[in-house]
Formats: sequence, structure tokens, C-alpha cells
Amino acid sequence: RRATQQKAAYTIGANYLFTPDFAIYARYANGFQTNNVDPITTIKLYEAGVRYQYGRLFSGSATVFRTDFDNQNYNFANPLNPSQQQNLNADLRTYGVELDFVVRPIDWFSLDFQGVFQKPKLLNLELDGVDQGSAFEGNRPERTPATLFTITPTVTLPNGLGEVYGRYKYIGKIFADNGNGVALPSYGVTSIGVALNLSENVQLALNAENIFDVVGLTEGNPRQGQTQAITDGYFYARGIVGPTYGGSLTFKF
Repeated sequence: RRATQQKAAYTIGANYLFTPDFAIYARYANGFQTNNVDPITTIKLYEAGVRYQYGRLFSGSATVFRTDFDNQNYNFANPLNPSQQQNLNADLRTYGVELDFVVRPIDWFSLDFQGVFQKPKLLNLELDGVDQGSAFEGNRPERTPATLFTITPTVTLPNGLGEVYGRYKYIGKIFADNGNGVALPSYGVTSIGVALNLSENVQLALNAENIFDVVGLTEGNPRQGQTQAITDGYFYARGIVGPTYGGSLTFKF
């Protein structure tokens, strides 16, 4: 078979510098995903924010945003007959704020923070082309947290030897299904690492992820469809991996 799709993606923005240390900005973007479906999934982004720095002590930005996904479309196994595929088409809206800053109280220590706090919701959900009315309206989309952030403290070693860092990543509660029947709990993962400059041309990096062996669930049971439930006290879900360790040795020449 043969198909042709055409659509333009574009963005427009503006930035105004009040002082060398303070600015405001705004942007609109219009994009798309083809996904071999018709109509094409349209993605729109509206954002506005401020950027500020105070010497070496602080620099960061705060952004308010709205993102629209029109005609988000995918197939999943029919829970009543797994050999058949059902189609979902829905609009997604999310409003929120994004924070990104670094604090450096002394030369050899810094603290980075990146976080998103949002309110996503479903609109106009259809299953196999049939409007589901108010059954899913306003629900949170599956596997989408309202809160997620990362905190990274870093210590710079003397004489250019390298750095030591820690990282805490928090993922808020998500729902396993668009029906919001099963909530998977929030979790936080702690990691540590070190990068050592053994010479001008050789760097050794070591890292340990999820050092406290936290159990985090990232999605539910897709075979239960869009309205999931706990059956006989059990529920299938996919978890993150436990403690993992890695490293690398880099040569520059």
C-alpha cells in the first residue's frame, strides 16, 4: 500500500533581556507525529518564563507551560480477546511549571535541581472510534506523573582531580490505566558516582544506581485494557531494576 502525509512543524519565540542577569521569554511550537494514522497527532506547546542569575551563587529558570496532544493514537490487546487489537484515540492536555536551577554557595560544591510539576488530563477519548463520553474525561493519562524532579549535589575535587556526585530522582504517583482504577505509588531512586582525571588524557568514571534497592513500578498490566483492577490481591506491573554498578575508562588522544 502507499500513503502520503504532509504537515509543517514550526516554532516562534521571543526573549527580552532587562539586565545582564534577568530576562523573560515566551515560545509557541506546533509539531506533529505521523504514527501511520489519520488524522496526524498534533502537538502544541505554549510556554513563558524567567531566567535569573546572581553571580556564581545562583542561576536558574522558571517556566509555566501548556502542552496539547491532539489525536494521540495507539493499539492495545483487547482484554476480552487478546488475539484482537483495540484502538484508542484521545486528546491530552497538561498545564504545569518547570524549574531548573543551580546553587553554588562555595567554589567546590554545587546543588542542581530540575523538576516538573504538572496537571495532565484526558479529553475526547474514543475506543475503536466510539466516544466514551464522560467515562474517561478529565482523568490523568496512564503512566504520567504529576510530579517528577532530580536533585544532584556535586563536590569538585581539588587540583582538577575530578568530581564526586550524588543524585536523587523522584517520580510521583502514576496510574496504570486511563480509567485511573489502579494507582502505582511514587518512588525515589538514589545514585552516586565519581569521575577521576587520572591524567590529562585518561578519565575514570564509576557509578552506582539505586543504591537503596528501591522498588518502583513504571507501568501496569496492559492485558487488562483501559480500566484495570486488583484481582485476588495481586496485580501485574513492571518494576525498575535494583542496585546496578558501572564504570568507564576514557582515553583522549
